Amino acid sequence: MEFDEKGNFCISEIEIIQVFSYAFKRLVTEDKHLLESGVQERALQFKLALYLRELLKFAECGGLSIDVEYNRDGEKSKKRPDPSCEKSWIAPDIILHERGSAGYENDDRYKNDIIYCEIKKDSESGKPDAVKIEEQMRNRKYQFGIDLFSLNKKDISFDLYILKNNEPVKTACYKYNFEKQELDEC
Repeated sequence: MEFDEKGNFCISEIEIIQVFSYAFKRLVTEDKHLLESGVQERALQFKLALYLRELLKFAECGGLSIDVEYNRDGEKSKKRPDPSCEKSWIAPDIILHERGSAGYENDDRYKNDIIYCEIKKDSESGKPDAVKIEEQMRNRKYQFGIDLFSLNKKDISFDLYILKNNEPVKTACYKYNFEKQELDEC
């Protein structure tokens, strides 16, 4: 993980997996009560964001931030590309990005939109959050999408997407087992 000479934040797929594995381990170790008590997704996403920040804090020196429910696109609300959607505004559960950037497709002001993560406690791979992630990866050029579709007392399951040739590509499904504290492919 580093910034290149142009100020672009560079992180690999392996590093993304390591960062999220660390956050999951901290969640089960430090906040097991949250997992066992059935709290809302927001409480879990906040804690995950805190643990992600521990490993990505140096990115703040380069102008990046980890935010929860960040609904801004410059001065406007963040919108889905299809205005006919029932709810056209969006607030990603967790993102790593450069605040205040605004632009349009192929605009380099989106160069540091790095991670877009949606969280559901009990869903399935490929459900509506996956569509939203893919839309935002295409629209804003997020480098990585995380569809964390299942978070329960025993494990966390998520799909990892990577932006390749301006298209989101699902690379794998992962499951983090709390008891074993291991990440395996689904």
